[in-house]
Amino acid sequence: MKETEQEHEIKELVWVGSPHKDLKDFPPEVQDEIGYALYVAQKGDKHPKANH
Repeated sequence: MKETEQEHEIKELVWVGSPHKDLKDFPPEVQDEIGYALYVAQKGDKHPKANH
């Protein structure tokens, strides 16, 4: 796979248990931040606000 193709590869997100439902209980701003962090993780990167 070419480097540019790897940069765009997004891994599947699998919800186990109730986290997806639980996420909906948070305020919209928090849902957006967590959603973006999950997207970044799916791409193999680390969200700037993530600890270690």
